[in-house]
Amino acid sequence: MIVLHPNGQVVLSEPTHQQAEIKVLVRGQADRKLNWNEEELMALALYSNGIKISEDTWTLLERMGGKRLRPTVINNSSETIFFKPEGLERVGGKEIDFNPGFDAAKAYPIPPHTSLYARVDGINTSALPNGKVYRIPTVKGITIRVDREGRVRSNTLFRFVPGYGKMRPKHAVWYALRDAIDKS
Repeated sequence: MIVLHPNGQVVLSEPTHQQAEIKVLVRGQADRKLNWNEEELMALALYSNGIKISEDTWTLLERMGGKRLRPTVINNSSETIFFKPEGLERVGGKEIDFNPGFDAAKAYPIPPHTSLYARVDGINTSALPNGKVYRIPTVKGITIRVDREGRVRSNTLFRFVPGYGKMRPKHAVWYALRDAIDKS
């Protein structure tokens, strides 16, 4: 197991002969090494806060046996953007919460110059037209980049599929995201 501080720095690496899971310290003190309980740690793929992991840290994580994760959203702008987390998903007949502790009807911040690795339904930036959000399909391998001007960029063509990309929300679960940024 490899543990990251929310600032993106490694605070613990346990030797392993297999692929190491990367977790983020969400509660507790970084200096208590090895004494954390499971409630104080969260898998990076479930960590619903922006985190900046430098290229040097990723290289170190890979040398320690960690697998480089592809971020869902990269905020390269100098402003806070907002995301709506995925709700419950049915997988193999079970409902799974891929964003534990986060309400799918609320908007949450992604700080400037950080990346988000958790699943998202959509994002909002100041560059999107008033009343619109950017909806993202639940497909593995999609990375949304927000450039320095707050414009949304995608590594896929899904934005041309009806119901995805820039859209005007029609359901109440999207209203908090739509209203998260004052564009008046």
